[in-house]
Amino acid sequence: MKVAIEVFSGSGHWGRAMANEGFFVLLWDITLGAEYDLLKRKNRSLLVGWIRAGLVVALRVGTPFTSLSRARTGLRA
Repeated sequence: MKVAIEVFSGSGHWGRAMANEGFFVLLWDITLGAEYDLLKRKNRSLLVGWIRAGLVVALRVGTPFTSLSRARTGLRA
């Protein structure tokens, strides 16, 4: 089984695209509940364990935008 994880999944567009390609997809985002909170060590350890065990063949980490992000404010470098 091909497993993909999308961390900070937000709208989950990447995850849906991977599912359409035959991957089993796990979306990981705090908006899904406290059990997805990466500030908790047990949650980080779980993800890292899956990756180290070779269970995950694709991973996307879509880091969250903040109010200071250039992409969010439209500022140019």
